[in-house]
Amino acid sequence: VPIIALVIAGWLGYKHFAERGPEIKIIFPQNESLIAGQSVVKFRNIPAGKVTKIYADEESDGVVVVVRMNNKQSKPYLTEHAKFWIIKPEVGVSGISGLDTLISGTYINIYSKAGGKNFKENFVGLTQPYRDSMEGEYFHLVSSTGENTSVGTPIYYKNIKVGQVEHLYLGLDNKNIHIIVFIDKQYSSYVHDDSKFWTKSTMNVNFAKGNIDVSIAPINHLLQGGIVFSSPGNETNASVAYARIFPLYESETQADSTTI
Repeated sequence: VPIIALVIAGWLGYKHFAERGPEIKIIFPQNESLIAGQSVVKFRNIPAGKVTKIYADEESDGVVVVVRMNNKQSKPYLTEHAKFWIIKPEVGVSGISGLDTLISGTYINIYSKAGGKNFKENFVGLTQPYRDSMEGEYFHLVSSTGENTSVGTPIYYKNIKVGQVEHLYLGLDNKNIHIIVFIDKQYSSYVHDDSKFWTKSTMNVNFAKGNIDVSIAPINHLLQGGIVFSSPGNETNASVAYARIFPLYESETQADSTTI
């Protein structure tokens, strides 16, 4: 009986270690309420691993998050295609995100796809959610002030939300604000070389036949702000030149009075 018990225990131990997933390390600038032994890693909204250890990384001035994946089936996705970022509750101009973390707790999300070349054990985490370029297209705007613009500011076309501001940074000349926007795939083809972008007005005043017409934007526009772009001709097969940088005008009036 003791021999049989040892054989069964050995077989169970071997099965456990043979089937468990790989261990990986992800470097983030700082810990965002992740808890070792509790926070999970999700892939396509399915738990795929768990955080086992968190410690400071002296070389990168960040934190290393050690993750043990649940099974070996995750290994083909842990390649150069894998992107990691932390999901937590946030309140921004685009609304409230990460509400599910109020119950489940902060977690790490993964984007990946099969077909990578080599398995990786070390990754650098992202500070913002990853966007697949197949889901839309990025465009580059520049503004002298960046007024009423922040990460998450929505992009509109004909009063339809079609994207949002993803990144803001100060140019090398220390004068202009560079704005990177992401526009959903079904609307990105409406952006042409001669398109114009401007900050959405919260109030419009029109004079017509001696009458004054005042219109105020909806409450969500007042709170969030927004950027609008034009699509001359409304053609959807026009292309945008490589490295094209669009100026961001302060108003529609300024955009209309400017010749490209």
